[in-house]
Amino acid sequence: MVSQSDRIRIGIVGTGRMARIHAENIKNHLLGFELRSVTSRSLDRAARFAQEFGIVTHSTLVPRTELDAILIATDPATHPSWIADATCSAAKHIFCEKPIGLTIDAIQIVLKVVEGCGVKLFVGFNRRFDPHFKTAIGALRRDSGIGDPGIVSIISHDPKGKVIVDPAMRKGMLFFGTAVHDFDMARHIFGDEAVTVHTMADILEFKILKDRNDVDTAITTLQFRNGGLAIISNSWVGHYYDQRLEILGSRRMLAVGNMLPHAVVTADNGMAQLSVPRGFFAERYQESYLAELQEFERCIREDKEPLVTGHDGLMAVVLATAAKISAETGRTVYADEMQSWLGNVG
Repeated sequence: MVSQSDRIRIGIVGTGRMARIHAENIKNHLLGFELRSVTSRSLDRAARFAQEFGIVTHSTLVPRTELDAILIATDPATHPSWIADATCSAAKHIFCEKPIGLTIDAIQIVLKVVEGCGVKLFVGFNRRFDPHFKTAIGALRRDSGIGDPGIVSIISHDPKGKVIVDPAMRKGMLFFGTAVHDFDMARHIFGDEAVTVHTMADILEFKILKDRNDVDTAITTLQFRNGGLAIISNSWVGHYYDQRLEILGSRRMLAVGNMLPHAVVTADNGMAQLSVPRGFFAERYQESYLAELQEFERCIREDKEPLVTGHDGLMAVVLATAAKISAETGRTVYADEMQSWLGNVG
């Protein structure tokens, strides 16, 4: 356990958008951490990143004596291998960006490795830490006259042009890269596992996806063991960054709307106009990126279980896999099939 007086020495793996967001937060706002190094398979990118943040570069993960924790923000397909390296070779606590991996088997293998090494694995589902969503879910947990959740509706539309869609993109990333956040949120709200997954999907904009039977827009319905329903709308062709949540309870309803940059309303001749919601994920979820790392710090200092565990990361990918299969085949995926994907790793 790191003492209360010591800063937690952390290294970043990766040099992309999320690595940069976390590095800037650690450097400028999170005084409990000391950003020490960056690791990347691209030495040139690592050198530029290190120069910008005043840290050193490493081609591999460094020994326990030099770092206390690792933050992984690389290509999602490489997350399991980096987690295994951080656990086995360096024995460090790990914060891993979502998704924890792209295949269920790879994730299960690495979770067994982590389980035997006594390190913390915290998965970066930052939306759980958004103050607005957290307030709504907190009210539900306190049962402030809301009753049992019956229907959860989540809208997550990325603005057209913000997601780079090209032939090199992996198939199914609408589910594994975008909707995986919402699958985790639905599990978190209901505190339960889904027993059916059904997805209807199409291509509204990016015709290059047609040749590989991929999609840019989807509606997924989840039914949970306790009877609750989640309806999740995902798209890469929104007209702005649309992030909304509604929880219909047995007695009342909770709703979280889009965050606006200001509250000024312009009105003229019977027409009123609000400002456009915050630009993209870095702006909309700025507070949540700070909050999740603050919670990661508490887990290390107080030797407590992460609020978002490796199991949470696994189950979100199970739902993403089911949604992708449903979109491709048109059939509903049931609990027994999803369960058959688990526990097959020796």
